[in-house]
Amino acid sequence: IGAVWQGEDERNPLTWGQSFFPGKASTFYFPATVFFVLGGYSLSSALAARKIRGYWGFVTSRFNTLLPMYWLALVLALINLLVVCQPSQYSSNFSWQPNMLTRLLPDGSYAQCQSAPVELPYGWWLFLTLLVYFLGMQAWFFAFILAGWILYYSWFFSVYFFVLLVFMWMHNSMVSSRGKGRELLLWGLVYTFGVMLSAFALGAYFFFPPWEETFNVEEAKSLSYNFANVYALASVLFPPYWIPVVGSGVVAYFVYDWARPAQSHYRAIYAIACDLLSIFFLVFQLMMFIDIDWPYPSFTGKMY
Repeated sequence: IGAVWQGEDERNPLTWGQSFFPGKASTFYFPATVFFVLGGYSLSSALAARKIRGYWGFVTSRFNTLLPMYWLALVLALINLLVVCQPSQYSSNFSWQPNMLTRLLPDGSYAQCQSAPVELPYGWWLFLTLLVYFLGMQAWFFAFILAGWILYYSWFFSVYFFVLLVFMWMHNSMVSSRGKGRELLLWGLVYTFGVMLSAFALGAYFFFPPWEETFNVEEAKSLSYNFANVYALASVLFPPYWIPVVGSGVVAYFVYDWARPAQSHYRAIYAIACDLLSIFFLVFQLMMFIDIDWPYPSFTGKMY
């Protein structure tokens, strides 16, 4: 996916904290997938498969635990931003790829930070950035084109906020199927189909005109030239994209509640299966550390 780094990246000298980074589209973003599966599982687990009775009570209780920590992180990010990105170090000239000319300031120096895709003066850019992040909207395309990336990994929060808003209907629809193995299997197939559908939607990236790094300022600024990568970024950050993944976590909890492996005569088999899966995930993650392009096929290009 497209990514933004807040410091010089030794693997790719073209990456700057103040610019968009040309990354690779992937239909299997492993860490985020695991995170949101666990998110769905833990939300349902905390409810012990009970039906949610009051929508606003559930939502506000979850937001009340998340927002103080999130807003504190935003305050710290703002302090960092005001130190490293002052008006005299800001360029209102945006490009989808890093380009020296879009960072060039009138005095001949280079900017420490750049405008969002919607090019704005420093004051408006700072105000809209804080507003978008305060509201937790930074994962939505219509919002992140107005904001700087002052806390880029918080896109997880933005997606999770949306998940909380729709979770009651996801969970309650499963409650009536509690303890019914066939119905739970059907729900699992539904959410699996949703995951595959979202992956194919993101995979449309590969049908767009080939995208390549460029040093030409017009191409670096051109949305049409960079459309494939922008599409990948907007798709992966899009909160509804992750709903089937969260739903699969909800199903996983209800299957666990139905099987109750700790109380089963087959608990030894469940334990072995759990250990084998743990080893598989560990090996998978280690392979990604050893070879950053693994397991992606060569036609997808290099993973930075």
